[in-house]
Parts: sequence; structure tokens; C-alpha cells
Amino acid sequence: MVRLRIDPGYIRALRRLDPQTRPRVNVALERFMMDPDHPGLGFEALFNALSGYYTIRVNRPIRILLRKEIDAIGELYAVVDVGNHDAIYRRR
Repeated sequence: MVRLRIDPGYIRALRRLDPQTRPRVNVALERFMMDPDHPGLGFEALFNALSGYYTIRVNRPIRILLRKEIDAIGELYAVVDVGNHDAIYRRR
């Protein structure tokens, strides 16, 4: 199972989404935790794997931005941002 850490910026971005989209975001994160290779998520490195940033798909326009980290227990992903595909890329 994949471990996640939620960044405060993600919470702010989630609040900006319409109420109908928020449950889909939660479903995508749960699916990612159980099976990061699920084909519906479109898990991919952003820029390149060395940057440490990745995205998963919520639906066609909405993406979740993740950052790979390591803590005392091991590898985890920080959930950094969520929003329109183009907008989250511009914010980085």
C-alpha cells in the first residue's frame, strides 16, 4: 500500500474545486494507495522521474500533483496540489 502525506496547499486547492468533483478526488487517491498502476489513474512522472513530481488523473481535466519523499519509515508521496491539468503545471 502506498503511503500519502497531505500538504496544506492541497487542502486549499481541494476547497476551490466544485463540490461534485471533490468525491472523485478522494476516490482517485484511495485507488492510488491500493494500486498505483491502475490504468485509470494515468500515474506518470512530471517533467522527468528525477524531479520527484508525479500526477494522477481524477477525470479528463483534473489532476492530482504528488511529490515523492522519504521519511524514517520509507517512501511516501506528498499530495501537493489538485486542479485543472494546465493550472497545476503552471503553479510549479
